[in-house]
Amino acid sequence: MGYYLILDKSPERAYQIQNIFKGLEDFQCLAVINSIHNTFRHLEYTPELVLINLDDFESNISGILSRIKKTFGLMPKLIGITKSFQYGYKALKLGFWEVIGPDMQLVDLLPKLLEYNVDKTRNIFCIASYQDFRYICINDLILLQADNRTTDFILKDGGKISGFNTLKYYDSQLPRNFVRINRSYIINAYAVRRINYLKKQIQLAGYLEQIPFTKHYLEEVDKLRYILAEC
Repeated sequence: MGYYLILDKSPERAYQIQNIFKGLEDFQCLAVINSIHNTFRHLEYTPELVLINLDDFESNISGILSRIKKTFGLMPKLIGITKSFQYGYKALKLGFWEVIGPDMQLVDLLPKLLEYNVDKTRNIFCIASYQDFRYICINDLILLQADNRTTDFILKDGGKISGFNTLKYYDSQLPRNFVRINRSYIINAYAVRRINYLKKQIQLAGYLEQIPFTKHYLEEVDKLRYILAEC
């Protein structure tokens, strides 16, 4: 599941944007923010995309971008919407991924979003906790293990980093090759070296312990095979 955030003072325009996102699979709107006084800390998940109506927020844009980065650790892809060439140019200089400008229609968002959905890849994952941001290379991550209400990230080199969110939370943030195979584990499909359906165990490269799976997660285990078949 991917998540996006809208900053726009017009409920009608926000509704139009959400309708455009219906042309993509597996995207959910986290919130529509219509005031600079709103904070981002109440959001349940980290957005991949943030759409900002620059005509409403341009005068506060630098502060907004600073708050986004401070809250999430990694800057999401930014899409600006404006009727001003000046605002659009400034947004691109600030690092916006795309701007829907005065010579475009709101429906022009869809091909950009489809392009993003096809090409999106993420190499770095941020584990955030109370203004403490840890960055790991996703390719180095082989599994996540639940530990009460915290989660341990196990790396190829044997390193372990603790995150202070639930396994369910991180499951929603990771790429599709990370698959949950029981209540306590999410594993990287690319690290799988053996799936034993008789013993209900999975062997990972560079990890000595066998990871158990349950009948309830058989469909997810099958998904591992499909992902590996595509490699």
